Amino acid sequence: MATRPRTITLSLDQRLRDSQRQATSMSLPLAVLHRLDLLAGAAADANATRAEIIGMLISEAAVDTEELEKQVLAYRKKSVRQVIPPKSDDRQIKVVGQNVVELPVRTPGRPRKRLPG
Repeated sequence: MATRPRTITLSLDQRLRDSQRQATSMSLPLAVLHRLDLLAGAAADANATRAEIIGMLISEAAVDTEELEKQVLAYRKKSVRQVIPPKSDDRQIKVVGQNVVELPVRTPGRPRKRLPG
């Protein structure tokens, strides 16, 4: 049986987009996933993928213990309203009450690109 290597060698000068990849599996709150879709739509001119957006956000996050703790605690207190406001210009959000919105059900796989207009 082959053993797994204990280390991975990365060139510090290599661009992230060309660097080795590791698949991840995570589940996100639906409001956050919807916001990721909104961000991908906003970054359509750059042809950004959702993975690039997530990677960019992670790469820009503070690696300071106190700051990270503060941000995680603030994230835990956020409401759906703070992530996808009901007064959004997103036509896929349907306001069904003062305190309720409906989002389209997202099917597995890569979302289709929305047509302009």
